[in-house]
Amino acid sequence: MGWRIDEISANVAGWVAGTAPRAVLLHIGTNDVIQNFDLAGAPGRLSGLIDRITSAAPGADVFVASITPLADPGGRRMSTRTTPPFLALWPARVRVCTLSTCPPR
Repeated sequence: MGWRIDEISANVAGWVAGTAPRAVLLHIGTNDVIQNFDLAGAPGRLSGLIDRITSAAPGADVFVASITPLADPGGRRMSTRTTPPFLALWPARVRVCTLSTCPPR
């Protein structure tokens, strides 16, 4: 199993400081959903994580990927569209886009 937002946040300052990234891709939130870990608090944790990254690497672009599609216990595949309450909670600073709608800055 992977790491939750809070677990990544606890380590990210050291990781970023040691690498000086130009871009950071966060594929994040799936483990919070799987573990049902304080989903209402996830947006605040994500926002705090983004703050930690941008403080440690102010020139880096931070990209947040969508949540990995999951299967429910009955084996039916669920897409991220079936978890809109969770996705709707992402902080306003996370802009939803595709390659064609988010031009490079």
